[in-house]
Amino acid sequence: MDISATSLQRLRSLQSKLRDLNLLSAFEVLVGLILWDIYGLDPIPFGQIFGDTPWAGIAYHFVSGMSSLLFIWLLCPAALQRFTHRPTVKNFLIGVGVIAVIASNFFKDVAVPGFSLWKIVEATLFCLSIGFGEEFFSRGLVFGLFEQFDWRWAIGVSSVEFGLSHFTNMIWGGQDFAQTSAQVLNAMAFGFLAACLMLFTGNIWFGVVMHGLSDYSLVSTPYDVYVKNLTAAVDWVGLGIEMAIYLATGAFLLYLHFSQSGATLKRQLEHESEIENELEPMDFALERIRLLKPDSSDPRYLLEIAWLYDRIVQAGSKEPVIDLSYELVLPLEFVAECVRRAMDARLIKLPARKSNGGIISVKALRRLGLIE
Repeated sequence: MDISATSLQRLRSLQSKLRDLNLLSAFEVLVGLILWDIYGLDPIPFGQIFGDTPWAGIAYHFVSGMSSLLFIWLLCPAALQRFTHRPTVKNFLIGVGVIAVIASNFFKDVAVPGFSLWKIVEATLFCLSIGFGEEFFSRGLVFGLFEQFDWRWAIGVSSVEFGLSHFTNMIWGGQDFAQTSAQVLNAMAFGFLAACLMLFTGNIWFGVVMHGLSDYSLVSTPYDVYVKNLTAAVDWVGLGIEMAIYLATGAFLLYLHFSQSGATLKRQLEHESEIENELEPMDFALERIRLLKPDSSDPRYLLEIAWLYDRIVQAGSKEPVIDLSYELVLPLEFVAECVRRAMDARLIKLPARKSNGGIISVKALRRLGLIE
């Protein structure tokens, strides 16, 4: 085995270990990720490279976002699908409407100090880069890391982490404790809304845009006003109203999301019921997969694995991966890797609680030509 193959095998082994975390281990990993988010990019001299310009911040948040993408690939690759998912037209329009309503609240008090067109472009890119970096970390990486335990854990931990991260503004931003505490509470509620918006649309970019537009006052408010606001008295009533709007909007999006998911599940069950009597025998499926070279990176092979795994689960197996390994007469480690990759590719749904295993997805059934 050459060095590159050995390195690849070690990387896959590391990925497998990192993705198979219990809840306590996930929190330990989270602590490391937060430390990386705070200090990891310090060695890069963005200020020296770009000077005292918005481009230093733009570059910093871009690199931060890209490093979050790398960690997502290592720890929770299924979350990567939220970067490319296309929502329905209805969900898209609702998502845009939510962004417009929430962002308008931040623009109503903005004092634009006569920026040139180029300065407006720089300011807009700077704000969007903040959304890019922070949303990739909180709603992409942290949410994805805890989603395997339950969506409630994912929303809760990512929102609290996002809120608490704003305490750094008291340490390095000159903000007093009262203003920082208010910002932390507000950010937790905002994080809840951003997570719900991502779940509803299935796409992280809605949160990136909403986050970026919501930060526009940072660059459009005169500096003396901005400094004064760092230690100004907190309007706790206004804060409570704003948080209530975030929480209510997020809860409504969650309601819509699970209503749609329930309808989709019902349709899927109807499809599965229609084809139940047409399912191919196990022996035929085994003969078909044996015509293929065992390869965990071959999409065709993973499709057949998904089909066989589903049949074994439906037959009531308590250890479907072990039983599948026995049926295929292949090493357990290889079969487990195939099943994991099929789950990452969404050919097999992740196992529900108290179930023996996942079930084949509609996506896989369509690729197999069993449903339209």
